[in-house]
Amino acid sequence: MNIYVINIIAVLTLAVIQALFTRRRAKEGGEELELHRSASRWSHRIVMIILFAFLFIEMAFRGDFVTDYQNYYIAFSNSAETFSELIEKSQKSEIGFLLLNMLVHKISENYVVLLAAVACIAMTAYCWFVYKESPVMWLSVLILLCSGSFYAGFNAMSQFLAAALFSLCYKYVYKQQFLLYCLCVLLVASFHQSALFMLPLYFVLNFKWERVTKGVALLAAFLLVALVYFMTDDMVALVTRFTYQEYASDSAYGMGIGRSVLGTVKAVVMSGGVLVFSRYFDLSNAKERMVYNGCILYLLISVCSMKIYMIHRIAYFFVPCIMLAYPLILSKMENKKTRRLFTVLFTVMFIGLQLNILVDPEDYYFYWNNRTVKWW
Repeated sequence: MNIYVINIIAVLTLAVIQALFTRRRAKEGGEELELHRSASRWSHRIVMIILFAFLFIEMAFRGDFVTDYQNYYIAFSNSAETFSELIEKSQKSEIGFLLLNMLVHKISENYVVLLAAVACIAMTAYCWFVYKESPVMWLSVLILLCSGSFYAGFNAMSQFLAAALFSLCYKYVYKQQFLLYCLCVLLVASFHQSALFMLPLYFVLNFKWERVTKGVALLAAFLLVALVYFMTDDMVALVTRFTYQEYASDSAYGMGIGRSVLGTVKAVVMSGGVLVFSRYFDLSNAKERMVYNGCILYLLISVCSMKIYMIHRIAYFFVPCIMLAYPLILSKMENKKTRRLFTVLFTVMFIGLQLNILVDPEDYYFYWNNRTVKWW
C-alpha cells in the first residue's frame, strides 16, 4: 500500500480512537469534554508518542529512492575525524550538520544510524511543537504530511532538519523575544543556512494589521512578486553572490525551471483557506497574528516559487503556521455541529490535496530494499 495512504489512515485512526475514548470518559465523568478543546493531557501525549514512533521509523529506515540519499551517504562516509578538519570542511557546508555527522560516525559507521538520528531530532521538534501549540494535534500532523514537507525530508535531509528545529523558534516570535529568536535562528542555520532568511522576517511575522499598514503590506507583497517574476536574473544573481552559488545557472534547481503547478496549487489552497476564515483570528493577539502572517508569507513564497524553484524551500519554515492555523480556526467555532462539519471538510481538503497518491506511482520503501547500505 502506498505510504501516503498508510500515513493518512494512521493519523485518522488515532483521531477517531481519541475522540471515542474522550467522549466515553465524558459520559462516565458526568461532564462534556470536546476533542478540540479539552481532551485529557495524557491522551494527547499517547497520541503524539504513537505518531512520533510511526513517523520516526518511516523516516529513519527508508530506502535510497531519492536523489540526495547517496550524496548524504558519501558525505557521512567522509565525515571529519577531528575538530580542525571539521572547521576546514565547514567552509563548504554547515558546521552543525557536519558536527552531527562526525559525532554519529564516531559511534557507528552505519549510515542508517545517521538517518535515525536526524529523524529522531526532527520528529521530536515537530511533535513537541504540535503538543505545546496546537489545539487539535492530529490535524496538525495531518497538515505536516499533506503539505509534503515531511516527504521532502526524505531527500533534503538537512533542510528538513532545519525547518523542524525552526518550529521551536516560533514561541520567541509571539513572545517578542528578539534576541532569543536570533540565537535560535543562528543555531538552526548551522544545519542549513537558508534559515538565515528568517532573521528579518521576525518583524513581518509580528506585523500589526492597521488601516494605514494594510496598504503598505499589499504594496510590498505586489512588489516582491513583481521583482521575482520580472527581474528573475537580477534576484538570483544577488542571492547567489553571497550563497548558493551552485544555483546561479539555469538548471532544475536554479532559475530555469519553476515549481510545478500542482505543488503551487496545493500551497495556495492551504494558505488561501486561512484567509477565507480570517475572521476567526484575533490580530491583537500576538500568537494568532504570527500564525496569520506566517500563512500569508507561505502563500507569497509559494507563488514566487513558480518562477524560481528553490524559493519553495523557504516555505518549509512556514508550514508550522499552517499546522496551527486550521486547528486554531476550529477551536474558535463555538457551535459543536459547525465545528464537527468543518473538521470533516478540512480533513477531506487536506487529503484531497495530497494528490501524490494519484500521480506518484512509485512507493517509498524501507531499508530491506536498500541498495546503498545494510541495516546490520
